[in-house]
Amino acid sequence: MVSAEEYERAAEALLSVSDSLGAGWHALNTTNARQHLCLGLRQVLRLSEDSGASEVCEEATAGGELATFTYHVIFNEAFSVPQLLFLVTKTNGSLIPLSLLHKSIPAHLVPAESDSYLWETLSQIEHPVLHRPFFALHPCRTAELIGNMKTFSKNWLISWISSVGPAVGLQLPVAFAN
Repeated sequence: MVSAEEYERAAEALLSVSDSLGAGWHALNTTNARQHLCLGLRQVLRLSEDSGASEVCEEATAGGELATFTYHVIFNEAFSVPQLLFLVTKTNGSLIPLSLLHKSIPAHLVPAESDSYLWETLSQIEHPVLHRPFFALHPCRTAELIGNMKTFSKNWLISWISSVGPAVGLQLPVAFAN
């Protein structure tokens, strides 16, 4: 578990690194004083055959459908950890359905014996700031993961995003590790 203050400090540090790298992370404006810092990133990614994100695109080129991935990191007060929320929209504005997103999660991250695992891990919730549906990675094991990262990482939030983000197409530039 982390405190809201620890999350805010780590989020501010991530924004500082992002600004220096031109990586595109930004803070979302919130109207509620009780809301903690919400981070956002938007990427255009090429979808692979199995509907998973395969590469960041600088421009529209042939070979695979393009989609806009909108990522938000919020502080989940119930679990006292950050939580990764995201939307995936095609160029025509339609959403990628949750069932296709489940297929895009790398096989090595999904236990073979559990079909329910995907529904427990990746679901749709109401965004606590925007109040509209977003997909979310469930935060149930985040505290344990972050606890381990705090022992070796300069910024546990960057390490956490680097660890869980690839499951939903989010990859931080290697320069974030410096």
